Formats: sequence, structure tokens, C-alpha cells
Amino acid sequence: MKREWAEEVLQDTFVNIWRYAGDYKAGLSAPMTWMAAIVRNLALDYLRWQKANGASAETEWGDALDDTLPANEADPSEQMLMSQEARQLAICM
Repeated sequence: MKREWAEEVLQDTFVNIWRYAGDYKAGLSAPMTWMAAIVRNLALDYLRWQKANGASAETEWGDALDDTLPANEADPSEQMLMSQEARQLAICM
């Protein structure tokens, strides 16, 4: 994804979170889950819109991208799973 696209989605996300904060229902999801869903949906909508208008989502690979990628760190989903396993282990102990 291009940086400009990510910035546009982020801006729209902040606006939507502000606009729909009153609609948030704590019993349905955690705040971060609710906000992540907003980001995900807006990003997908934006990519669909770009594709429909003929824009390419591919980014030219360069040395700058190497600096932005983590070396050997676990991604967020792996960290979440490790955290869940740690909680389960603590319960068992």
C-alpha cells in the first residue's frame, strides 16, 4: 500500500471513531477491537475504490522498505497467541 493511501485511511478512521463514538457498545467488543474493525473496513473500502478507479496498490521494493520491516520479531497476531498461551499456562500452574 502506498503511504499516502495509509495516511488517508488513518485520517478517515480518526473521523469515524470520533463521529461514531456514541454508538460504541462496550458489551459487544473491547475498544481496540471496535477501532481495529473501523480501520480494517475503511482500508478495504479504500483499496476497492482504488482498484475500481485503476490505481495500483503495488509498491516498488527499495532499501527504505527493508528498514521498515521488523527483523525477527513476532507479528501482532503471533504476540496475541503467545499472550493467550501464557495466560492458559498461568491458569494451569
